[in-house]
Amino acid sequence: MVHFKLVASKREEIGSRPAGRLRRAGWIPGIVYGKGVEPVPVKVKEPELLRVVRATIGETAIVELDIEGERKLCFVQEIQRHPVTGQVIHVDFMVLPEHEEVEVKVPVKLVGEAVGVKRGGVLDFITHELWVKATPQNIPSHIEVDVSELDLGDVVHVRDLKPEGYRITDDPDTPIVSILSKAGAEEAAEEAEGEAEGEAPAEPSE
Repeated sequence: MVHFKLVASKREEIGSRPAGRLRRAGWIPGIVYGKGVEPVPVKVKEPELLRVVRATIGETAIVELDIEGERKLCFVQEIQRHPVTGQVIHVDFMVLPEHEEVEVKVPVKLVGEAVGVKRGGVLDFITHELWVKATPQNIPSHIEVDVSELDLGDVVHVRDLKPEGYRITDDPDTPIVSILSKAGAEEAAEEAEGEAEGEAPAEPSE
């Protein structure tokens, strides 16, 4: 579990205009919420929040949030970015109950080089995040999947993982990673492209 400390202040004004003024002054607006917790609009210093964001890339971010002297253990639920500049514009903090299980999304990390890849296969990383239920102290920063022994045609499913101290709540048959032949990878790419074209909206008729 990744653990940082952040200082936050309550926001008196909400809305897009006050939020814009905060960003120009070096703050990031946010919200603190959770089970049985009244939502609290807050602001945190941009450099401090970015320090946490950079340090937890690909990890689950757990922070101890100091809101004007009141400390809350929180999960960084969502970081919202500007669609053009990529600048962080809002952050959601979910309060974690100290001794109760919570359900959060945790990133998956692959380690090792698959045997099948060395033989010319293609690694297909299918599921990048999994839902986990655990008490706050047992939430993993990430779920590690060793692909070293995977050969052509092999697949790792959720049921193949052996979590300790937490439970994965995704369907046990959910595939996480597989090793495809080059022909299989090309076929999968063509199918994905065909599905994407099928989902595209039809052009308007004149």
